[in-house]
Amino acid sequence: MDESRKQFEEWVAEFYPGGDITYSENDGEYNSWRVDELFRSWQASRQSLEDNQ
Repeated sequence: MDESRKQFEEWVAEFYPGGDITYSENDGEYNSWRVDELFRSWQASRQSLEDNQ
């Protein structure tokens, strides 16, 4: 698991209790569409931070 996904899952556990953070190893998508969309937003925000440094 990469560091970004680990940080995301820690955030979900704290701010979205009961969120299903299991995901498919095949495609990397979370089983919950809501959590998957949150992760896509998380990735975009992290990329934006990197691009603007």
